[in-house]
Parts: sequence; C-alpha cells; structure tokens
Amino acid sequence: MNEDETKALDFLLKLIKDARDKGLVCTLDPRNSEMPTGWDSDEGGMAFTWKNVVIVCHRNPRSMRESMHAAKPANGQEWKIKCAISCHYPKGQNPKAPGDSCTMPFLVVSQMINSKGQSFIKKFTPDGIRDGDVQDFILPDEEAFKVLMSELILDDDEMPVLIDGGISAASIMVTGEDKSRMALENKYGTGCLSVILLITGITTIFLTKCMI
Repeated sequence: MNEDETKALDFLLKLIKDARDKGLVCTLDPRNSEMPTGWDSDEGGMAFTWKNVVIVCHRNPRSMRESMHAAKPANGQEWKIKCAISCHYPKGQNPKAPGDSCTMPFLVVSQMINSKGQSFIKKFTPDGIRDGDVQDFILPDEEAFKVLMSELILDDDEMPVLIDGGISAASIMVTGEDKSRMALENKYGTGCLSVILLITGITTIFLTKCMI
C-alpha cells in the first residue's frame, strides 16, 4: 500500500473501533456495505420512538454500496433491500457515550430479496452480521416490518409510537439536522467510503488485519 492508502486504512480502523466501543454499527465499515443508507426510503417510510430509541422504517432503500457513485457492485450481487429498520439513540443519549453525538445506528435489520422471489433477514450489530435462512417467498412490507421489529422489541410492555414528520423528523432527533436524500447522495457519493472501497485489496486487508 502507498502512504495515502495506509492513512485511509488507519482512519477506517479507528472509526470502526470507536463505533464498536460506543455500541454502534459503523456505517463506513466495508463489511456493512449492504446495510441501508441512512434516512433513505421510498414513499411510505415511517419512524417511531420506543423507550429511548428512534426506529426508522425504510422501504426499498439503497444500500450503502449503491449510494456511492464510484463503487462497483459485489460480484454476483443479486440481493436487494426490500424493507429495513435502523435503530438509533436520540442525540446525546447513547448510554455507552453519554452526551456524545453518535449518529450511527446500534441495530439494523433488513428483508433482503432477489428476482427469484426469495428472501432472508439480515441483521447488523456492533459485533457482526447475521443472515437468516433463505425463504422461497417474500413477506409484504407490513408483515416484514413486524418481523424486523421483533428483533428489537421482545415484549409488549411499551409499544412504538409513530413520529409525526416521519423519517425527516427522526433524523433531526438523532443528528440535530434534517438529512435529505440529496444531501446523502452528495455526502456518500464522494465521501470517505468511496475512497476506502477503491483502495487496492481493501477487502483482503480487512479480513486479515481488522480483528477488533
């Protein structure tokens, strides 16, 4: 690697470790490139509060990989995100980093689908990624959202409350500002992840060196 590539990798490793120490899923981790882009959703996306959590419900969101202009699709990639939930702490309320501005999610769960009518549940946590079994059917969004929510909500003591203003209002609760789709395209299309993913051999380096 040249000097610039080494600096980019060091930056990435520090970012991932910092996110993990705060109990968050690093959105710039190349291993998480198939998670939904933050605050992105087709019409019909929703947002809820539940206890000390902000839940964003995405419909047909782009993946992090798809949101980058320069990134190439994974070899043999055929799975898309049909719907997903991203779970965040409100700004300054992460119990592992009180007062810190932690905008990354602590849990992401997606319904992945392909053109063959198959689906599976993909779960992202600070400790890694878990894939469910592939099913030969695709749940309607409403039913899929219930399944995704069940990964977070294990009891009925307190039910989620719909946020007026939807995903836009939720983004303000978490980041302090309204994150529009255009702003995300500009940010991630030319941002650090695009550079990192284009580093020669980054995946191999990651699997062999990034054991944190």
